[in-house]
Formats: sequence, C-alpha cells, structure tokens
Amino acid sequence: MLSAPATRLYLELDERPCNIHRAVRALAAEGALLPEQAEPALDELTRRRLLWQEGDLAFGLAVEASLVNAHREGWTQQWAGVWC
Repeated sequence: MLSAPATRLYLELDERPCNIHRAVRALAAEGALLPEQAEPALDELTRRRLLWQEGDLAFGLAVEASLVNAHREGWTQQWAGVWC
C-alpha cells in the first residue's frame, strides 16, 4: 500500500508526463501535499517502480489490475519475437 503523499503525487502524474516541480507546487497549493513530503513520496514511487522520470518530467507507470489479468493468460502465444 502506498503512503497518502505518494498516492496523491502518483495521481497527479498518472495521465501524462508532468513537470515534477509544477505538480508538487500544485498539490501544495491545494493543501494535498506538504513540500517536505514530496521527496519521500517520489522516492517511494521510484523504489516501487511506479514512476518513470526523465529530467524534470515524471509519468506514472501502473496499469489497472483488470487489464493486466485480462492479458496474463495466453500472451506468449500472441507475442512475436526472437528467442535466443
């Protein structure tokens, strides 16, 4: 389970790549995230591999469980690739 600050920050970064600093400022302005919570929340998301970061941009990587479960069975029969 994610902490409340990590959850709120993730939801801000989930739809499209966003400037991290801008997202944190927006959440702080709403009272949804304290500035000192931002770094630990980013660390938590990164440690759990839920966030792609490139420079000042970040993007949430989680996929809904229903989508994952729907593709879990039989995906290897549909995957075209080269096995070495």
